[in-house]
Amino acid sequence: MYCCHALDNLIQNAGNRGISVLVGQINDSLFFSLQMRSIAFSDREKVSQLPTTTALEHIILTESIRIRYCPSCGKSLADIVSAHSEELEKLVLEHDPLQDDWGI
Repeated sequence: MYCCHALDNLIQNAGNRGISVLVGQINDSLFFSLQMRSIAFSDREKVSQLPTTTALEHIILTESIRIRYCPSCGKSLADIVSAHSEELEKLVLEHDPLQDDWGI
């Protein structure tokens, strides 16, 4: 379904520490975001329970940016949306809790 193995790996890494690609939706439009995560989504509660220090206040836990092309092979992601919108809409539900304000 995806243009290359690298994009498949990035999408499979959603919610884990490191780099991933998320699928989102606004109204009827699907979009992709490249996301960096310092800690796994499942570990966010552990970090929120740590004592607040100046260092912790300045750590960026997640950062996202919308993308229109595959970060690995350069294929237009709009082509993937056109060909596989139903499958991608299922990913939207899985990825929605992982989204941050920057990727939307």
